[in-house]
Amino acid sequence: MFLATALPIGFNNISIKRTLPTECVSIFTPFDRLNTLHSGGFFYSLHADTRQAIVLNHDRLKAGNGFILGSSGSGKGMTMKPLVLNILFNTDDDVILVDPENENKRFVEALGGQSIELSHVSKDYINPFDIPLEDEDFQSGTHPTTLKLDLILSIIEAMIGTEVNPAIISTVDGVLTEIYKAFQSSRDPKDLPTFKEFYEVMTQEETIVAKELSEVLKIYVTGSWSNFSNQTNVDIESRLMCYNTSKLGEHLKAVGSFLMFDAIWNRIAKNRNSNKNT
Repeated sequence: MFLATALPIGFNNISIKRTLPTECVSIFTPFDRLNTLHSGGFFYSLHADTRQAIVLNHDRLKAGNGFILGSSGSGKGMTMKPLVLNILFNTDDDVILVDPENENKRFVEALGGQSIELSHVSKDYINPFDIPLEDEDFQSGTHPTTLKLDLILSIIEAMIGTEVNPAIISTVDGVLTEIYKAFQSSRDPKDLPTFKEFYEVMTQEETIVAKELSEVLKIYVTGSWSNFSNQTNVDIESRLMCYNTSKLGEHLKAVGSFLMFDAIWNRIAKNRNSNKNT
């Protein structure tokens, strides 16, 4: 009876009914397992069922994304560090870390990388007005104002705590056009403007909008939060970079995040144009 039921003839001679079809059973007890021993890969773990090694080369995967999930203190950071070492020593890829808990500074510096602390007391500076000379759009003739307008508006929006209106947008556009004139002509990184030049030109404007913006920007240029108004003084070309955001307070978190993600995007775009992975 059991044998007849198992045959592919469509007769069920057993009165017992099961609600778990074969395809569902196969999820828990797979009949076949793909080989996960990629050449040049990184050893992640052992398979829970077969105890075979799981060695993955992300360059051979359709999508090389991944997550390390776990509760606090379960070892996510320690799992990540050997993976970073494998990338640095066995590939030409660049590595960028975002460190909200200040866990990786010593690790990065021991490997000769660049650790950047983003805070109001930090001595590490990144200029939000930076434009890489290798930028594809800049090389094609796009004006620096066009490349930076959206970022600067987003930063100003975070500074003033409200959505920018058309009058502010037009004012910022005009100021950017003025302060990028020297860099547009020379293409010398030394001529890149900062928020100090932006503030100086803004204070010369006679409109009510410009005067109000000048009052808001003052603390970010000459006051206690002036760290984002300096020329870049860190190695943003380092192969291993770490952005430490652990000391960013609530008022500066948005500004610092915009600045950090713009710097990261510039690096990724540059690497992409050079056929380099990040």
